[in-house]
Amino acid sequence: RPDGGLKRATSTNALRTSIRIFFKYCHEAGFVARNPARLVRRAFCSPPPPRALSEAEATRLMATLGEGQGPEAERDHMMFALMLSTGIRLGSAVALDLEDVDLEAGELHLRSAKGDRREVVYLGRAIRDHVARFLAARTTGPLFLGIHGRRISDRHAQRRYREWVQRAGIARASSTHCLRHSFGTNLYRRTGDIFLVQCAMLHRNIASTLVYATGRDDQLRDALAR
Repeated sequence: RPDGGLKRATSTNALRTSIRIFFKYCHEAGFVARNPARLVRRAFCSPPPPRALSEAEATRLMATLGEGQGPEAERDHMMFALMLSTGIRLGSAVALDLEDVDLEAGELHLRSAKGDRREVVYLGRAIRDHVARFLAARTTGPLFLGIHGRRISDRHAQRRYREWVQRAGIARASSTHCLRHSFGTNLYRRTGDIFLVQCAMLHRNIASTLVYATGRDDQLRDALAR
């Protein structure tokens, strides 16, 4: 690094890969007789932990949203609370229409899940009540409206989220995807069931869910004390 500090293993792996690809090309193109980078190996790296909000940060963010005034603040509070309570992605949230919300069954029908799949997620009682208050007398159209009564865009929603994070005094970088990671992390902490988390996160491959399966020091102490 320019400041003289150590590089992360993932950064040095990127350099190793670049060297390997470059010299492989040189060898195959006949510029060099042998590939001098053929023995370069990448370091073994575990996947980074999910970038979730801490419980205190999530509570502070929701409290700040709840103090907002006006239709835009109410919309933002509903949208980000829904994402935090269900783990749905931003694209799925902004694509929701009122017809996709079934409060009686406590379900959201996602038209735009990853991979263009149609999926169903479930609403807890608290978020269901929040949705009911938010809908009021509306019966049709996009769930989250932007300017001029049109559907809010992903980009505008991201910008609004960053503004609220700043207002809440959360200093570290955060995107709307942190809400999804927070949901998965909290669900695993509450249940300890990684397959339940996989189902809730709509993951097809359990490998995508295993990043949430982390132990905590207090759990380890309790287990060893038995």
